[in-house]
Parts: sequence; C-alpha cells; structure tokens
Amino acid sequence: MPQRAMLLFFLLGLYSSVLFADKTIAELGINQPKETKPYHAYALATLVKQELETLRYAMGKPAAEDILFVVENAEPREVYFQANSLAKKMDRLYFELTFTKSTDLIERPKKLTPGAVWQQLHYVLIKIRELKQRYQISEKKELPPLDRGKRPSDVYQMIMVASQHLNVMLSQPYMPSDVFQEITTSIYLSFRINQKLGVSMAKESPKWIGGKRPKDVYGEMLGVYATISQIMQKKGVNTLVLKPKQGSRNIYPGDVYDLAVLVNSQLTYLYSTMSEESVHEAVYPGVKFPSHVYQRAEFLHLQLKESLKIMDSRSSRLSGNG
Repeated sequence: MPQRAMLLFFLLGLYSSVLFADKTIAELGINQPKETKPYHAYALATLVKQELETLRYAMGKPAAEDILFVVENAEPREVYFQANSLAKKMDRLYFELTFTKSTDLIERPKKLTPGAVWQQLHYVLIKIRELKQRYQISEKKELPPLDRGKRPSDVYQMIMVASQHLNVMLSQPYMPSDVFQEITTSIYLSFRINQKLGVSMAKESPKWIGGKRPKDVYGEMLGVYATISQIMQKKGVNTLVLKPKQGSRNIYPGDVYDLAVLVNSQLTYLYSTMSEESVHEAVYPGVKFPSHVYQRAEFLHLQLKESLKIMDSRSSRLSGNG
C-alpha cells in the first residue's frame, strides 16, 4: 500500500507539472516578431530579469551581486551564447525546484541571429512562469515598451544581470569543478585549432600552486580572453570588448564560470570557421579546488599564446619582415 501511495503521489505531481507547463505556455501571450531585432531581444531580456527578481524575492534569496564588467561591440552570436548559458542555468534551477529535468532546451541554430537570442530568452521566461505558477507567485511583470536604440551589447549586458540573479538563486551554485570542466572543453577546442594552424600542443602543464582563490582564476581568464581577442582579430573576426568595472566585491566561482563560458563560446565560433567537426564537452572532473582551475587556465593560456605566436610569425613573413 505505501508503494501504491508513493506511485500515486508521483503521478499526481507529474500530471500537475505538465498541466502547469501547458497552461503557462498558453498564457504567455508573447509572440516572436517576424523580423526580430536586438531591441526586441532587449525588451524580452528585461522582462526575464524582472521576473527573476520577483522569483528570487519570493524564494527569500539575497540580492544579486553587481556585474563585474561592461561590454562593447558585441555581435549577435556572442549574445546568443550568453542567452544559451542563461537557459542552461535556468534548467539547473528548474531541476532544483521541481526535481524534473527539462528536455525541451532549444538546439543551437546555424545562424546566431537576434531571433535565436529571442528564442532562448523566451524559453527562460516559460520556465520562470512555470515555477511561479507552481509556487503560486501571482505577481506578474509585463513586457516593457520597445527601445529601438538598443544594440546587441545592451542585450548582452541585460542577460548578464539576469544571470547574476540566477547565480544567487541556486541551492547548488557553480563550483570550481564546473569552471574546470568548462576550461577543459576550451582546451580541447584550442588543441583542435592548433592542429589546423600546425601548432604542437604544450607538453607540460604549469606547476600546481596551492592557495589560489576565484579572483586569481578570474584574472588569468581575463588574460586568456585578451589573447583570444588578438587571435580572432588576426582571423578577421570581431569580438566584444570587455571593460572590467572598478570595485571591491568578492569574486565567486559563478563569476569565473560566466567568464569561462564566454571564452568557450569564442573558441567554439573560431573553430567553426576552420572545421565543421564538433568538439565534445569535457566530462565532470570531480571535486576541484581553485588552484586546480588556475593551473588549467594557465595551460589553456599557453596553448593560445602558441597559436598567437605562430600567427604573428606567419604575418611577419608575409609582410616581408621575417
């Protein structure tokens, strides 16, 4: 009898979950514009941020930390990867609160346009509304008026703010192991890129140094991003400009994770300009400390510096200076 009761409880929960989802989607009432522009995505990103604030407050979670940098000259593809990262974070929160794993995350399209960004944000909004309905949170925000002056960089910035809300809402926040995994995938990508460039892989990892903190890893990853920007510039690919904000707030693994996702997305795009082959994501590495992550970031940086060195050398020979 207890087993039957447990089964009935499970089925009722599953039924209510599906019912909530269908009703929420039906009542969302937000349709994608035929020609989606950055300002459409910005309005939706603003609504997502506001709805996350409402959910965060209802959950009794602390206020989100301020973002650590501003961006300039973002391309729609860069905004897409940030929106996709937000959607994955939303799935993580959704699982924590419902014990249900989402299976309807939208696959990456071939063209990473403002429309693709809008779809990712719409997915996040659906999941937020489902959670609010499940937990009977009645306060509802409306889509703000369009501001036609908004550009991809503004959308990226708003998504970053929304992402900070999710960081504080997670019961299981992003940890050094998550960052390690993301950086390892970037190392796989850098290895493939260097193969295309005819560059051999660094033979030894940098020395492991204990006592590193997330802020140390963050600083190293800023250096990694600067090197990637130089490489992509030489390949004729525009990249967004990071401008770290002045301040003294603590840096958490979630902040480092967000930067690692940006690094990964740039390498993913760069490799896609060289090959149609995909690179598998790294597996979860188990428990890691910030010092392990720092060592991994240093190794990635070494790989990319080798790429840049070869590209500089070839450019010098072509210009007749070598």
